[in-house]
Amino acid sequence: KGIIIAAVLSRGSVSDVLLRKKDVNNQNFNLTIGTGSLRRKAQWLNKYPNYEVENLRGNVQTRIEKLNKSDWYGAIFAKAGLERMELLGNNFQVLDWMIPAPAQGAIAVVCREEDTEIKALLKNIHCKTTSICVGIERKFLNILEGGCTAPIGAIAKLEGEKMTFTVGLFSADGKQAVTSEKTVNLDSIADLAQLAVDELLSRGGKAIMEEIKNNR
Repeated sequence: KGIIIAAVLSRGSVSDVLLRKKDVNNQNFNLTIGTGSLRRKAQWLNKYPNYEVENLRGNVQTRIEKLNKSDWYGAIFAKAGLERMELLGNNFQVLDWMIPAPAQGAIAVVCREEDTEIKALLKNIHCKTTSICVGIERKFLNILEGGCTAPIGAIAKLEGEKMTFTVGLFSADGKQAVTSEKTVNLDSIADLAQLAVDELLSRGGKAIMEEIKNNR
């Protein structure tokens, strides 16, 4: 209470990357990848159903260390996070087919609502384009998720007066996937998140969400 998002910085990379072991070309590895993300796991299994997915948690350095000690093929990270920590290196693959998490790559700055001086300063580093895109993505997530954590991806891209909104909902095992992509004029984005939710639910997403909720 009393804390607001006063600025959203210009967005970093929205991509997920597969980080490989340093010596992956010199040693045998299993068809296994590591990730603690339901979204990444579901999309990977949807594309590569013959793989196993190991739960990988901890801070970034810990996860990289676990990867290098494993016999996995690789582990999935947010590219922006690795870049900011200067840990990306060269042994990675951009997963350009994977729909990122809502607001991935974005940084928000918060302050006290009553602090008018700080709010005025933060306007100087606010990126309106990023804020609009992230706002649509977060609205979509809140409407669809309804308090239930699910494998959901969403990315909004604003170019000129056009916004392209790509979304996806996946079953936990990756066997079911419903995706959508819409391009609309900037003056028509107010209902875009709701329209995307309605489309996913009507095309099989409702059954996926019910299954996820029941399994919880």
